[in-house]
Parts: sequence; structure tokens; C-alpha cells
Amino acid sequence: MKKYATTILIVATIFVVSYLVLTQIQLNPSINTGPSVVDSVEEVTENVPADALITGSVVGDLCYPSSFLPSGSIDAKNVNTGEMFNMEYPGSTEGGANNYIYELPVGTYILRYITKVDPESEVTLSGYHTNECPTGSEGTCSDTGIRTHKNVQVSASKITEEVDLCDFYYAPGSEPQF
Repeated sequence: MKKYATTILIVATIFVVSYLVLTQIQLNPSINTGPSVVDSVEEVTENVPADALITGSVVGDLCYPSSFLPSGSIDAKNVNTGEMFNMEYPGSTEGGANNYIYELPVGTYILRYITKVDPESEVTLSGYHTNECPTGSEGTCSDTGIRTHKNVQVSASKITEEVDLCDFYYAPGSEPQF
């Protein structure tokens, strides 16, 4: 019986203390109970454009005119705003896959995979997603005309596939402008 009386006394004490704390918070709203989730989200997003919070994904293969893929970066440029995005790629000898997934804000982009020809040099080589050579295996890849980017539309919560960065085969002076 004494055990039950002690348990009831503890539960009653917890109830009374909780009631007093809650009443005090309601009567004095200036008591700081810490940031709420809503306050935090508003604080983080108040200066970010609404469409920048909505993303989609781009998926494709990476190519390089060699038996391996060197380290480099995958760059995306929003064609409407000029905003650049950059994702580092470790290279196939460092565990990088021969494909990529890139999450980007909604918009229209052009993409490239850029790498140094020699790690000791500043000379770079870029592979693009072009209209003339989208996968690197078309007969048109040997054409010497100016290359044009294939625009990539990123839509909210959608995956845009087959954005292969494989056109390394442009002639001097015909590389697409990035």
C-alpha cells in the first residue's frame, strides 16, 4: 500500500509542476522555449527565391577518350540566369562511376564534364551534351562544324535522363561556348 501511495504522490507532483510551467508560459509569452521549426524554416528561406527550393535531377553517362575517367567537375549553367553550379567528380580510378546524378534547381541548363588533360598542366578538355554528338558514338561526332548545346530542362521532382556528357570530338574552333 505504501508503494502505491508513493507512486501516486510522484505522478501528482509531476502533473502539478507541468501544469504550473505550462500556465507560466501561456501567461508570459516572452519566455524563450527555443526556436520552433517554423521559425527556423522561415529564417533559412526568407532570402531564397521560391523556385530555388524546388529541384529536379539530371542523370547521364560520363565519357572520356581513354580507358578511364579522370577527376574533374561536372558544371551546369542556367541558360536564363547564367548561374553556375559545380559538382566535383573524383575520377574512375578513385571510385567515381561512369555515370552521374546531379540535383539542380528547376530551370533550363547546359552541362559539361571538364577535366585537366594532364594533372600537372592547366590545359583542360571538356565533354558536352550536344545536338551533334549526344552520346559520343554517333557518326556525326566526327563533323567539324560548330557544336551546339542540347538544352536540358530540369522540372520539379522529376528525373531528366540520358544527359550524357560525351562530346569530346569537336574540331579546334568548334567547341560549344559555355
